[in-house]
Amino acid sequence: MCNGNETVNKVKKEHADAELATMVCDTRTPVRRSVVRATVIAAKVTLVVVCAGLVWFFMGWLFLIQLLLVALVAYLAAGRGFKWFYVAFRTLPRDVTALYSYLGLLWQVRSYQRKNLTVAEIFRQNVAKHPNKECFIFEDTEWTFSQVLYFTLGALYHVHHVEEYSNKVANVFRNHGYRKGDVVALMMENRPEFVCLWLGLSKLGVIVPLINYNLRQHPLIHSITVARSQALIFGSELLSDIRDVSGSLHNNLALYCWSPDKINQSTLHEVKNLSELLVDASTTPPVLTDTLGYHDRLMYIYTSGTTGLPKAAVITNSRFVFVSAGIGRVLGFRSSDRVYTPLPLYHTAGGAMAVGQALIAGSCVVIRRRFSASAYFTDVCKYKCTVAQYIGEMCRYILAVPPRPEDTDHKLRLVFGNGLRPQIWSEFTKRFNIPRVGEFYGATEGNANIGECAQYLVEPRRGFLCDAVVRPTPDTSWPPVVFGTEVVWSSFSSEWMLLLVTFMEMICVLMNSCAVNVDNKVGAIGFVSRIIPSVYPISIIRVDPNTGEPIRDSKGLCIVCKPGEPGVFIGKIQPNNPTRAFLGYVDEKESLKKIVHDVFQMGDSAFLRTNIVFVDMCVSIYLNVTGDILESDELGYLYFKDRTGDTFRWKGENVSTSEVEAVISNVANYRDTVVYGVEIQGMEGRAGMAAILDPDESLNLRSLAESIRKCLPSYARPLFVRALQRVDVTGTYKLMKKELQKEGFDPTVIKDRLYFLSPSGTYELLTEDVYNQIFSGKIRL
Repeated sequence: MCNGNETVNKVKKEHADAELATMVCDTRTPVRRSVVRATVIAAKVTLVVVCAGLVWFFMGWLFLIQLLLVALVAYLAAGRGFKWFYVAFRTLPRDVTALYSYLGLLWQVRSYQRKNLTVAEIFRQNVAKHPNKECFIFEDTEWTFSQVLYFTLGALYHVHHVEEYSNKVANVFRNHGYRKGDVVALMMENRPEFVCLWLGLSKLGVIVPLINYNLRQHPLIHSITVARSQALIFGSELLSDIRDVSGSLHNNLALYCWSPDKINQSTLHEVKNLSELLVDASTTPPVLTDTLGYHDRLMYIYTSGTTGLPKAAVITNSRFVFVSAGIGRVLGFRSSDRVYTPLPLYHTAGGAMAVGQALIAGSCVVIRRRFSASAYFTDVCKYKCTVAQYIGEMCRYILAVPPRPEDTDHKLRLVFGNGLRPQIWSEFTKRFNIPRVGEFYGATEGNANIGECAQYLVEPRRGFLCDAVVRPTPDTSWPPVVFGTEVVWSSFSSEWMLLLVTFMEMICVLMNSCAVNVDNKVGAIGFVSRIIPSVYPISIIRVDPNTGEPIRDSKGLCIVCKPGEPGVFIGKIQPNNPTRAFLGYVDEKESLKKIVHDVFQMGDSAFLRTNIVFVDMCVSIYLNVTGDILESDELGYLYFKDRTGDTFRWKGENVSTSEVEAVISNVANYRDTVVYGVEIQGMEGRAGMAAILDPDESLNLRSLAESIRKCLPSYARPLFVRALQRVDVTGTYKLMKKELQKEGFDPTVIKDRLYFLSPSGTYELLTEDVYNQIFSGKIRL
């Protein structure tokens, strides 16, 4: 007599067999269509082989070779194949170098996955390897892996090492009842303790949203609540700001204040003193009742908020490992490197790509509290850094600093990051004597990443893929599903050995999702191989420059851009593939906004939940639209052009705001510049407007007009200029422009000085009377 488990397994197998039979036999399924296509191809290949055999049998092998050569030349001439060989010759070294790096990355991450290691467990291995090596350097403090020493004013103090400190954190919160799946937000300025706090919480399986310490009022409340936080840890420097919003937070939110110094308990009221709790906490690893693993959620990292309120993107242990190990492998980081990061640790670039070099790779990371352009190379020289990080507009700010001996008196062999404008790339590397730039591209929440790292390759959204009545919640373990329902996967993989196929495809995914600028190509943010482009999970498609919506052909499908043609960068999302899935945001409504359907065939998003597709013939595809305008050249190098929505159309031509911003910034002594399109009543399209930082009223408008006339075509020249007292930037040093664009150029609304480009070619003051004449048509622009 069968026991209960055997009965359940039998029912599951019968259900799987029935589902398989239905899916495979249905002629409407993509699997059936794929099989038919494969059969036709096999028949054609068989016919060619038979014909070749007959020629060899009757005419001899020498005649066969001659015939094949003639056929090859004819084929290449007819299909422009010679150009393919030229491109292959030029790009083969680049592609092979990238392939070698990705295979090494693949071996590393597969090892972590096989052992089901978390970030904390990988870090513990590094502690055992080099206990006395520096882990972090912060101001005049050195943190070693095994023992934390810091030297202040010549005195030596003994403190806990990183492993013990994070164990203390874990034990404090375990004693307070926190466990796997709970959410504890963290808001603190850059310092090593920031890393130790989330690392300690991760040892319990607690998810940690990393909140921007610059947020105040409504954006801060939103960031705490959207992540469903049960507690908040914050630095003492933010105590007054937290009190300002405490009345708007839910009553059950526990507050913990951390301070490097002793704080007066009377000032905390109902806030717990975390520093005091950590003093007497145990340094031994916490005793756990939950099982933690490689695919568990680690933290939430928020988008920068350039297009609205910050959105919390899911970062798992596996994703964090991909970010840090990927950038290290591809750019050739060494364990002996000292990596300098002035970037905020609440974002992926600083908090994962840089900090991960210490936690995952065992390198030393130099942390700065806040970015300073004047102190950038001073710090690099002082701490003998070999690798330094940048982002956004940082390089332009650093270039604006007067030349000093520290500019070249350093040991840097590499700078890496994203956002270095091509217009200042060569000047930056020449002035500061930088041998190599590692420019990458990607989005915190996306899967379409082609940067210099395996950044943000993610596991599938198993909650959608599992055929369950109740989807898994953050405090429950995700079932081990690769695609389809768990039952279908188990049955299908055992019969067709798809584990091997998935492993082999993952090699292609790792190669292709992370096109690498391995040859230091100026201005390129990455590349896509031209030798085998069809296996790449990324594409550039045409879009409407005004709406950002994809342009479709007569069949309703998207159109792939040709080399030199700008378009939107998209990444293929395949639910059956862990590295091509779109994990998205905590708020699933925001995730859906990032997906476009019917891309390369109609109904290609209709099979998300339970459809079975062969790994080699996947047609169940979603596309994650990044919202960026990119352009490729004939060699496959990719170049950032603009953000969709930022590009505008004027006089029948598309204007790239990023290119105009770069030109103006260069001729205006690297001032902050924001360019956007504004509407003029009765005129088609949008006219260009530039908002330029000019707090001391030193902007030379005559020189600006002359330079713009020389450097920009007439349709791209800003018709309006706004002299700003200050410019708002995000935490990752991206310039904010949405509010400026909404305000337009109305002098009755805007208090800043406004100018317009007169018919004489000079910028003149824009008064209310001039504004009315523009709208009435008396002044033609």
